[in-house]
Amino acid sequence: MQPFSPDDEVVIMAECRKHQAEHGRGNKKTGCVLVEPYPYIVKYGDPETLASYIVTQSFLYSQSNKLRIPKLIHQFDNGQGTSYVVLEHIKLVESPDDLDERIVDAVKWLLGVQAPSDHQLGPLGGGCIRHAFFESSEAPLPFVNVTALQRYVDKGRTRLINSGKSFDRVKLTEERLVCVQARLDASHFGVDEEDNTVLMGLGNISFLPESFATYTLLSSAKFVTLPKTLGLSGDTNMKAMVAIAHNLGMTSDPSLGASIYLYLRWRERFRLTFVILGLDKYGRTPNKGTKVTASDDL
Repeated sequence: MQPFSPDDEVVIMAECRKHQAEHGRGNKKTGCVLVEPYPYIVKYGDPETLASYIVTQSFLYSQSNKLRIPKLIHQFDNGQGTSYVVLEHIKLVESPDDLDERIVDAVKWLLGVQAPSDHQLGPLGGGCIRHAFFESSEAPLPFVNVTALQRYVDKGRTRLINSGKSFDRVKLTEERLVCVQARLDASHFGVDEEDNTVLMGLGNISFLPESFATYTLLSSAKFVTLPKTLGLSGDTNMKAMVAIAHNLGMTSDPSLGASIYLYLRWRERFRLTFVILGLDKYGRTPNKGTKVTASDDL
């Protein structure tokens, strides 16, 4: 990232305030605006969401030997709960006739990107998964691994008619983790002046079980043949996943009655319980004046 002066940051913050006043953000956690005269694209809003975005952008940028991804230029915080991420502005040409084919190639490239060895699920920077399977296209909780997601989907099946007995269980834990762009609309892809395919909408990219990639691809007539062509698993899960997703869209409680506590690994559950009870990491009452925090290792 290149250094920005305080004056540059003042200009950026003013443009973002103006953009939000004119357009609002609705229930979105971030906004996006083109800031002249640089010009740069600036994403602004929730610090945690943008911190996660930066991790995803940085990783994919380092891997992109085929697609062009907007470069991260600068990042800063206003100290009042708003973060700003400055990205290069890539000038796009009019969408070519072969844009759909380019999107297919981009999807294939993403599916071939390997997750870092220590990553277990979801956005690389953490946070909730964005995917059309969930109500409002975003998971209600940040699942720590595939096992936690499996429990959630299992519970979703039990909410169906006859406790879901007419649907086979969705099996996720044996599937590969693949890189999924959950929104494949043309606004997240483009072509620059040098004929490079440009990938955008990185906030919708997560590492998910293959069934979630299959679900996304089958949602568009343009991509229905891709799961079979690419050898993706999940075809047998689709009937149940569609039914569960439909039910999630109608429920008043998309978390299915659970808090994040139920989806943590057992060590994290014990740690959180001890903190709530004021106990140390061994479950004992600490000496007077000793502060217990969630960072204490078990």
